[in-house]
Amino acid sequence: MAVDTTKSTAIDLTTLDREQVEPGYEREKFAIKLGDPENPTQIEFTDPQELAWDVVVTMDETPRRFFSTAIEDEEQRAFILRLDRSQALKLWQMKFIMEKYREHFGIDLSGNAVGSRR
Repeated sequence: MAVDTTKSTAIDLTTLDREQVEPGYEREKFAIKLGDPENPTQIEFTDPQELAWDVVVTMDETPRRFFSTAIEDEEQRAFILRLDRSQALKLWQMKFIMEKYREHFGIDLSGNAVGSRR
C-alpha cells in the first residue's frame, strides 16, 4: 500500500527536537555511589525524558532492563550489573534507588496501564 504524502501530518517527529517542545529544559543529574566506601564508584542515570517510554513505564517490572538502559556509561553499567554476590545490590537498595529516581524526576506511575501487567 502506497503512502499518500499529500496529506498533512499533525505532528512531524522527524524534525522535532527537545528545545522546540521544552525550551531551556534542564534537570539536575541523578547519581548514586556504591562499592568501596573509601573509593566509591559514582553512577549517573539518564534523564527519563531521554529514555524510551516503555522503559520508564515498566521500570518497576523490569528493573534489570531499566538499569541497562538508564545508565549510559558502559563501564558504570557493567559495574552495577556485574557486582559479585558480596557487593550485589540488595532488593531494598534497588527499590530505594528506583524510588529516589522517580521522586527526583517527578515520575508518577500510579494507575499506569500502558505496558503494565497489573
